[in-house]
Amino acid sequence: MEKPKEVFQGGRQGLHDRENLAHRWQNHDAAKVVQLLEQKSFSPKIRRLFQLQQAALRKHDATLKKMFQQSVQSRDRLIPVLRDVQPGHVIFAGTKVAGFIDLTAARVDSAMGDLARLLHRWRFAEPAWYADAVAVYNQIRPLENDERVVFDAYDFSARLLTGVQWLCWIVLEEREFANQALVEQHWKRIEWDLRQLLEWDKPLIKIS
Repeated sequence: MEKPKEVFQGGRQGLHDRENLAHRWQNHDAAKVVQLLEQKSFSPKIRRLFQLQQAALRKHDATLKKMFQQSVQSRDRLIPVLRDVQPGHVIFAGTKVAGFIDLTAARVDSAMGDLARLLHRWRFAEPAWYADAVAVYNQIRPLENDERVVFDAYDFSARLLTGVQWLCWIVLEEREFANQALVEQHWKRIEWDLRQLLEWDKPLIKIS
């Protein structure tokens, strides 16, 4: 089968969305969250997350901006992707993938976003699985250099900015979520990611 001919440069919607999220947070939303945390009664968990989030951003802001810039200069194929791939959205028949559910976020974008999202979930569930999954994927379908740059940007920005998104939802938008058990899982993963980022001086991803 002939490889897709389309390539795009700097057009990855997922990374654009995250870059805009970071920009809004640093220039407006973080200050608004501080104001609301002072005025309203929020749980210690939310206040702790805000402190972790700000500390991680201060430490890794330059790295994040550099990754966004490098991804704009890189080229990879533009294909239909799920954009919300995670273990709970994948249907298995034995050990084989039989289908997917919840396609509401699907659009044309970089496949590196889906790969980073899926492996990101595995890192929290079992860090050893994550390293194995990266190695196996790269053996079956080796990534090109530009794809690795885009993958790193998706992965690193997810770990650094997912807490920002949740703080915006809960504090600024006052969203309520019916499935509190699922929210708690997300919360634990976000805190774990931020604490990991505060302990390491460099991004945790490197595909060899």
